[in-house]
Amino acid sequence: MILLERNEHYRPRAVIPRVEILLAENDEAALAMLSKQRPDLFVFLRWTLRDRVAREKAPEHRLVSVDGLGVFYVVFNVRPENPGGKGRNPLADKRVRRALALATDSSEVVREGIEGGGHVATQPVVPQIFGFDPSIAPAAYDPAAARRLLAAAGHPTLEIPLLVLKTRLHTVEDALVRQWARAGIRTSLEILDPEPF
Repeated sequence: MILLERNEHYRPRAVIPRVEILLAENDEAALAMLSKQRPDLFVFLRWTLRDRVAREKAPEHRLVSVDGLGVFYVVFNVRPENPGGKGRNPLADKRVRRALALATDSSEVVREGIEGGGHVATQPVVPQIFGFDPSIAPAAYDPAAARRLLAAAGHPTLEIPLLVLKTRLHTVEDALVRQWARAGIRTSLEILDPEPF
């Protein structure tokens, strides 16, 4: 729990004197907190609950949505050799990485992977962060060009694993698997246990 109290010396004076911010352990716990019907209670909800809360919330509750600071991105292993010494790593070739970018429809990932709860990212930081460059355009989506680039790189067929953590939803990764298949890239999800901290 985070407790915030009004600073009586600050001007203009805050309207709300005291706020408790509760961080729920899971979705059901977050929804249960909404039943407390207290005006000074804020509950952080995952974007996946947005539509359900909009339908089920009490009239006195207000659902407020703001852009977050998170960015989904794929990290490539670009070492020359595959792990375990199984030959050359195709991802070390920038043409293969470019083909993966061409095979990714970012707008569809936002629509299907996160249910429209975000924006297409063009860089590792969001517009609210210093250093964001608004002149960078989203990558083009062109699975046919991706196929040609893979063939030119010597990989007319490509199989790559996509490593994901068990502790999170895999809707974004599922969207990537479908999209990359259109460019002839066979992708399998390898679900991993989170490493201990």
